[in-house]
Amino acid sequence: MWAILLIAAASAFVLLIAVTVTAIVVAVLTEPVTGPEDAAALKPSSCVLEPESNLPTYTVVDCETPHAQQVVAEIDLGRNTQQYTTASSLTSYAGEICARFLEYGLFVTDAVDDSFEAQPLGVPSPEAVAAGITSARCSVIPIDRSPLTGSIYRPMP
Repeated sequence: MWAILLIAAASAFVLLIAVTVTAIVVAVLTEPVTGPEDAAALKPSSCVLEPESNLPTYTVVDCETPHAQQVVAEIDLGRNTQQYTTASSLTSYAGEICARFLEYGLFVTDAVDDSFEAQPLGVPSPEAVAAGITSARCSVIPIDRSPLTGSIYRPMP
């Protein structure tokens, strides 16, 4: 009887350690990396130096470093987008989704007001969407292009 209890206790302890290690690894791996990053690999909360919206690569920095914009959301362009047959129309559609996020205060802190605008980053081509590559990003940038310091990202529950 004691042997069974000892085995059960040891198993529970090993399981607890495994869950803790997994949680730590997931937390570390989901933080944005710093340095050059493909637009398609940017994560929500990534602060980037470049203000442009159509670059293939961005420089991710710590959010306490002055930066031009911050990625706040990832969007899926895989549903009902067949009518967007040009890159500009698909980018415009992605921009409208990002604008709605900003309008409703989604993924941003209360510090974000009418002096900010949303823009899409890493929008795939219509051909890429047809091939299953459907992810794009929404970023927030000051309208006057003044540098940001600190994070304006708020994860959704």
